[in-house]
Amino acid sequence: MLEIKDGVQLYRNPVQTMDKIKSLIPGLKNEDSLDSFWEGAVSDSKLGTVPVYVPNLMDSTSKLINKVMMNRILHQAIPDLDDNITKVIVYYIDITDKDDIMQFIKKDDSITVEI
Repeated sequence: MLEIKDGVQLYRNPVQTMDKIKSLIPGLKNEDSLDSFWEGAVSDSKLGTVPVYVPNLMDSTSKLINKVMMNRILHQAIPDLDDNITKVIVYYIDITDKDDIMQFIKKDDSITVEI
């Protein structure tokens, strides 16, 4: 086990760690209506269903949020969602440059979903 911060302990085994990460996200539940890209969803009283992306620790290509991954989220994953989805949550393990990614999202005018 590795202690990360605030007393949270993660396991060296990625399967156990994924289960632990999922348990730390308040209100996260499986949502069968969502594509497998999304880990699940949280319910919001105002927004309804909010899909949640959690990087798969068993897939090294998903650990890093960069422009390629964000482009995939913006142009593949989000367009496949129901039209009533207004917000998604994206968790990440590592990010190339958060400000650069936020600018990349802001410049993309193809979606109306908040990230």
